[in-house]
Amino acid sequence: MKNLNNTFKRAKQAGFTLIELIVVIVIIGILAVIAIPQFTGLTTKADQAALQAVAANVSSGAAAAFGTNQTALPCTNAALAALVTPNLDATYVISGDAPSCTITHKTLTATFTLPN
Repeated sequence: MKNLNNTFKRAKQAGFTLIELIVVIVIIGILAVIAIPQFTGLTTKADQAALQAVAANVSSGAAAAFGTNQTALPCTNAALAALVTPNLDATYVISGDAPSCTITHKTLTATFTLPN
């Protein structure tokens, strides 16, 4: 008889109660509500940082070209796109009046200065 009682006690103690499961689900839901908006903003920040890095690389390439040729380059894709590796494709648009240039990619923009 003791064996049977011990078996029933162990069977009652196995698993989680419904309230424990609901509490865990509510906590996970709260964490998701807090975290998801923060992660969606990270991609835009990362894209902007990447575009600023490209602008800095183009500016450095233009400075190296200016040091070699002693000629100022215009703010155009034709003049500046080949100064970085890999070359900028058509989705990057460089515009402006030298020495202040703007590079645009998708909806993001960054500015940089060319040596003169």
